Amino acid sequence: MTQLVAGTGRAVRRDAVDRARYSAPIGAVSYDLDRTFFALSDPTRRGILERLGRGPATLGELAAPFGLTLNGVKKHVGILEEVDLVVTAKVGRARVCRLGIAQLEGATEWIDGYRRTWQRRLDRFGTYVERDAGR
Repeated sequence: MTQLVAGTGRAVRRDAVDRARYSAPIGAVSYDLDRTFFALSDPTRRGILERLGRGPATLGELAAPFGLTLNGVKKHVGILEEVDLVVTAKVGRARVCRLGIAQLEGATEWIDGYRRTWQRRLDRFGTYVERDAGR
């Protein structure tokens, strides 16, 4: 998707605009992975994803259980849309949301890598404790 860059009159790809605004923290793994974890970090956004797992819903239907305004839920849905976790479409006067096509392999690989690292550490610690207890 393209959008105009404010004050320049130039159209650029949306991901280029997002990257220009994004300031990666020191030690950041990847731009896409950071954005995905950011989108998943909020309990309301995770609740929206859980609700959409049961089927499509309008913004109003998503807002009600969380006590959010339409603008509030739009902001959360917008963050989820940026990482393709949610897609929306205008249907009549309503905006209907569905689960997106996001592939979470990057996040899964990152989590699995840390799981393996911590498992090895715990195994070594267990060996140390057992060896020390035998003295």
